[in-house]
Amino acid sequence: MGADVWLKRDDLNGVACGGNKVRKLEFLLGEAASIDADTLITVGAPQSNHARTVAAAAAMNGFECHLVLGGIPPSAPTGSLVADLLLGARLHFAGSNDWDVLESHAGALANDLRNEGWRPSVMPIGGSTPVEALGFVDAFLELMEQIPVVDLPRCTIVHASSSGGTQAGLELGR
Repeated sequence: MGADVWLKRDDLNGVACGGNKVRKLEFLLGEAASIDADTLITVGAPQSNHARTVAAAAAMNGFECHLVLGGIPPSAPTGSLVADLLLGARLHFAGSNDWDVLESHAGALANDLRNEGWRPSVMPIGGSTPVEALGFVDAFLELMEQIPVVDLPRCTIVHASSSGGTQAGLELGR
């Protein structure tokens, strides 16, 4: 079609195949450290890239990790669930795939852990918060520095979007 396509390979960042989630976690981990958290809690689907990446970041940075996942426990873990377990995450299945139910379970779990003396930091589905969007403000600025180096015209950025955090950060950066 005569178009040049350039890819920014966030999938090669080296953290549990986390892709764009690692940019978010840089800021979310900073936020957790600022409140002296010792435990990370997040929510997602059983095969969530975000949940797997949180488990990896927790293991790499000395945090306990709890993942509140949709649905019911499978008869045997596969894919990301295997990685979650190998990374030391504790899995909690909510029995529902409704995001509100998952968030409610995460809040209740955080309260239970606080009562046991833990200091949890709760991350929403996909890690999408105003703080994590800063990761993609940085990504946009990084991209703008790299584009002139390769003399690439500034055209269209195509990205995945689910919970909206990546898009929000890129828009804010723009």
